[in-house]
Amino acid sequence: MRTTLEIDGIPAFWEDKLFSESDNVVNFKVANLQFVGVNPCQRCVVPTRDAVTGEVNSDFQKIFINKRRETLPEWVDKSCFNHFYKLTVNTRLVSNFENQIIQVGDEVNLL
Repeated sequence: MRTTLEIDGIPAFWEDKLFSESDNVVNFKVANLQFVGVNPCQRCVVPTRDAVTGEVNSDFQKIFINKRRETLPEWVDKSCFNHFYKLTVNTRLVSNFENQIIQVGDEVNLL
């Protein structure tokens, strides 16, 4: 379940700090670039398929949803989830990104 940006060295579910209740955003920085976390992102159909054969695992989504619900930390705002087939965070870039590069090892900081 790779995403566009992955953060290493953080506890499970840390990325759930990057969103909050509806209509609120969470500000954070990666290196010198400022982002806002908007909401949890729904998973696409790809994880339900075998990476080699493309065969569908019909139980994947149900197992994922149950595990996500069971293991979600108490501090996560559950009102942000209309269902639990969500993992990762939708974000928007706030700062000017011209001539800016994000590199492996750059720090992520909540603002």
